[in-house]
Amino acid sequence: TQHLDIGCQQKQWLTSEAFCQQSSFEIIALKYARNVKDKKAFL
Repeated sequence: TQHLDIGCQQKQWLTSEAFCQQSSFEIIALKYARNVKDKKAFL
């Protein structure tokens, strides 16, 4: 199954800690983008 909905606590943790520590993620207008060179790198 896919769990697409997250709670407020998980969302706060992702925005404040998890994504900020990952250098491959950029915060763009409160949406997260990941720089990927090609399709193979994405998978």
